[in-house]
Amino acid sequence: MTCGFSKLVDFFKLEELPADFEKKERWPDTHSMMYTGGTIRPIIDGKVDKVEAIGFHEGKVYAVGTENHVRAKMNKFKPSCIHLSDEQALIPGMIDPHLHIVPKAVFMAWEDFSPFNGQKLRKNYNLDYLKKAIANAKSKFGNTDTDKWILGTGVDPSLMPFTIVSDGLNQLTSLGTSAIDAMEDKNPVFIMAASGHTAYVNTPALERIYHSLLNVKLRENFPEFEDYNKFVCDQGGLQEADNMKPAFLAIPLTQLHILSLYKNIDSFVDEALSRGVTMMYDAAAIAPTIGILNVYLLFHQNKIRIGYAKVCSSLADVQKLPDYTPMSEFKNNHAGSVKIVSDGSNQGLTGYQNEPYCCEPGKEGAFNFPHDEDKITSDSEFAMMVKTATDKGWPLMIHANGNKAIEFTLEAYKLALEGKSGLTKRHRIEHCSLVDDKTLDRIKSLGISPSFLIGHVGYWGYAFKNAILEDKADLLDICQSALKKDMCITLHSDCFVTPIGPLRLMEQAITRIMEEDPAENVLNAQEKITPEQALKVVTYNAAWQCHVEKWIGSLEEGKMADYVILGEDPITRADPVGIRDIPILETWVEGRCMYKKD
Repeated sequence: MTCGFSKLVDFFKLEELPADFEKKERWPDTHSMMYTGGTIRPIIDGKVDKVEAIGFHEGKVYAVGTENHVRAKMNKFKPSCIHLSDEQALIPGMIDPHLHIVPKAVFMAWEDFSPFNGQKLRKNYNLDYLKKAIANAKSKFGNTDTDKWILGTGVDPSLMPFTIVSDGLNQLTSLGTSAIDAMEDKNPVFIMAASGHTAYVNTPALERIYHSLLNVKLRENFPEFEDYNKFVCDQGGLQEADNMKPAFLAIPLTQLHILSLYKNIDSFVDEALSRGVTMMYDAAAIAPTIGILNVYLLFHQNKIRIGYAKVCSSLADVQKLPDYTPMSEFKNNHAGSVKIVSDGSNQGLTGYQNEPYCCEPGKEGAFNFPHDEDKITSDSEFAMMVKTATDKGWPLMIHANGNKAIEFTLEAYKLALEGKSGLTKRHRIEHCSLVDDKTLDRIKSLGISPSFLIGHVGYWGYAFKNAILEDKADLLDICQSALKKDMCITLHSDCFVTPIGPLRLMEQAITRIMEEDPAENVLNAQEKITPEQALKVVTYNAAWQCHVEKWIGSLEEGKMADYVILGEDPITRADPVGIRDIPILETWVEGRCMYKKD
């Protein structure tokens, strides 16, 4: 098993495409195209103004403006002329600046235990739903085969019913080991939480993890199984990557469905294209996943654009980095930044807070690096990682959910930048969930730009407001306050955490409706953004944050012909509720139609 696993990892270590690699004609030639009619919004200079016409030639934007101007420039190419209907809209291709491509593809082969039905929340999502889903998964390989693992993904106890306690801590649904045992106690069960920061297991799974020949170190740390079992039960599951890794080593390789990986990546890419995404930015790349995507791109070079951030988990990882070299021309699957994960998930109760969570177990979460009580100093490993990366010229994406983690992140940025603005490298805070106006001013003064997981408001807002954070929930994703301070913000899906779909991100930022709330109340209405702002955020701003605005993000002359045709203009839509359901009619990448609605 060890040898096979090692060979598998080596196979995927193609970190660079071969130097002599040449694009093969995998897609039809580009055609000269001219569009008139409908609503055309090229988002030039970040403005959402309409133009009469636009022309594309050889995979690039050739002319934009009045119909006469565009027609005069395009006539020599004899373009195909398309007149959009009054309802249709043409916009730049949309960009998701933070998601996880390979993990999403891996989990696509597992059972879906998530609270999502498409881009909307499931009804009656509770323990009974999960119990039936586990039983259904087991039935696929028979009740007598107890060696098979039940592998699931996307489960979220914070979106199940909770109990409000007036004079104590609120109670979320528990998915500890005993709860999973009550649903299945024969076959090992491993379920990745929607947050990606916790995995829920039953006792048979823990036994196999503990006794796996690949987990010798685990038995050194926990001499008896009871020690390990108590540790996991006290944690409420396997918390963070270090504690999940032994589980992945114990799962039979055949059940990880490696052979379906490339098919699943392609399906995920097709799903992204069907939702108007022309570029995906992978926010947590490691050597094997970079190699996997490069192998994929050998056969799908032009289908979608990909960039990534390299994950560094220690100072040693950062010290191994080469000096950063920005792209001079667009290269697919390029390294655009470095990612550091400082804490966990707020809905998973592992985001690092100044105050305890309002629900059991009433703790403050956890920071992923050692620190001196309530501060980060220049000799803290976290601060040294940030300083070393910035000295090497790398743009940074630092995951920080809890308000304490955000404070630590800003202090590390301050120590590293030494008075310089973070805007020169477009340093980011990922999720940046809980900030007040004073903290926002500090983020602005340092030149850091936030990328918001707006699903925290739309999907989890009700649970945050009533059970997890209570009054502090009003500080979630304060998008309008950031925009009023002229900050360049973006919205992201963090897919697999929430479903991919920039139109859905727009809708949740515009409406701030708490979708689990039976009354569909709004969370902190003053933080709503306008449709105009939202469209800019998922196109122009996202390109800027991902360092690709020279090529995409707007439809200026000379930029790539990455664009989307919608069935309706999201800006002039009478009711923003339902923007996520606007049909994506066509998605074009570099002048080639990569998706067309049936």
